[in-house]
Parts: sequence; structure tokens; C-alpha cells
Amino acid sequence: MSAAVASRPPEGDSLLRAGRLPEALPVLLEECASRPGRPGLLYDVAWTFNRLGMPDSALPFARSAWMLEPQNQWYLAELMRTLWNLGRTGEILELRAWLRNGGPARYYAAASGDTDSVLWLEKAAESGCDSSAADASFWLSLLASRSGDDLEALELCRVAVLDSPGDQFYRAALVERLSRAGRIEEAAAHLAVLRLASPPGLPYWSALAALAEAEGDAERRVWASRRALETRWTAESAEGLGWALVASGMQSLRRDGPEAALEDIEEARSLALRGSRLESCADSLLGIIREFEEAASAR
Repeated sequence: MSAAVASRPPEGDSLLRAGRLPEALPVLLEECASRPGRPGLLYDVAWTFNRLGMPDSALPFARSAWMLEPQNQWYLAELMRTLWNLGRTGEILELRAWLRNGGPARYYAAASGDTDSVLWLEKAAESGCDSSAADASFWLSLLASRSGDDLEALELCRVAVLDSPGDQFYRAALVERLSRAGRIEEAAAHLAVLRLASPPGLPYWSALAALAEAEGDAERRVWASRRALETRWTAESAEGLGWALVASGMQSLRRDGPEAALEDIEEARSLALRGSRLESCADSLLGIIREFEEAASAR
């Protein structure tokens, strides 16, 4: 075997990097079975299950990865994320003693009711260390949003961008918050900065979809949502495209009639997770469209 071939990443890792999560999952599971006891592989499997909306399946892998390396904050964060998605906040609080810094693990502890973690984030946001302050401000913005204070969430997200202006993730999140707040021009200005900074990735396409939604541009929203899904296929990006297609289908239904809307709504239904609000909405719309078609054929 040549050195070049030997140094190539495993196939599962390559698929993950390409954003092809549904294809990566069975490969990662096979690799995990053939190379047991590797926390990095266990983490990758848990991470993928979570992004595909399957926290029940993620849990044993997330827990095993963390138990093998309990000091690893990424493994701890993924375990906490899994427990959060399952609504098991009590178990998250039991893991507080393993927290060492900020990041998502600190956020999940704070969101689960750990007041010490909230105070930790507030102190870090005022630390003067740009990267740490930006990280803390961002997580505080999510906490503010959860409590219903959208204005505070927006301002904290803005602070994160000011503290770390080169971070695409924070700026994209700000574009989405500005778009939801109806601040179209400011959102567009930040989106332009994001576009010029680097080749467009998932944060950019998601932000563009949010801006298009705020502008009422259903076609552009679908286009941007497709780019997001092509960049990384996750339950969240699939749902984003699904709702964009519902909006497009509703517009076609009002303008051109049920036949024009059918393709969009059927595709939205195919992207929905079982039992989700998107599935229910798409099923209702398909029922209405079919009633129209049956009535039309009866005439």
C-alpha cells in the first residue's frame, strides 16, 4: 500500500466532510463495529445520528465516547446534546462536574437550569478575550431566545459578531435573527460580508434562505434551501427545504391552482420526519389538493 493510500481518511469520514450524512451513517457503523473502542468513531456515529434527528440511536454511542475520554469537552457536549434532544435535562445536570470551559456543553447545562453555568457565561462574555467573549455571547443569545426575549437575543448575537467578526457562524446567525426581526437592509449587509469572506457554505445558504423568507421571495428561498441541503444533509436542513417548498406550494396554489402546487408539497412531505409538524402540514395540504382534483374531475 502506498503512503498516499495509507494516509487517506476512512470512507465514513470522507462522506461526513462532503455533507452526505445519510450515506455516511452505515459506513461509520460498519467502521465502528470493525474497530471497537475508538472514541473518535463513536463520537462521529453519535454526531451523525443527532444531525439526522435520531437521538435515541445516538445515545449509546455518545455515552460510550464520553466514558472512554471523560475530559474531552466535545464528547461531553455531544452527550449533553443527545440528552437534551431526548428531554433528559436531569441527566445533563448530573454531568456538570465535568465542565471545563464554554461551548455547547456549557450552554446545555445552562439551558437545563444550571445557574452556575449561566453566571459562567455572563462572566466570560465580559472577559475581554474576543473569542471566549464571542462564544459566551452567542450561547447567551440562545438562552435569551429560549426565554422569549428576541431583542436581547439579537443584541447578544450582534456582540458575538463584533467580538469575532471573522466567524461565519456568528454572522450567519445574526443574519437570520435580523431577518426574523424584519431588519432586511441590515441583514442583507451582513450577508454580503459573509459572501465576500469565503466560498459559501451551510451557514451562508441558511442565512440567505432566512433573508429570502423575510423578503417574501419563495423561489429564492427554495433555491437557497436546496443549496443548504446539498452542502450538508441533516434533519434540520431537510426540514428547512421542506418548509420553503410548503411556502412555494402555497403561493402556487393561490396563483395557479392545485396542480401547480402538487409537486412542491409532495417533495416537502418526502423530507419530513415522522410525526413532525412539517409532515402534518404537508399531509393536510395534499388532502386539500386531492379534494380539489376530485371535485374538478367530477364536474
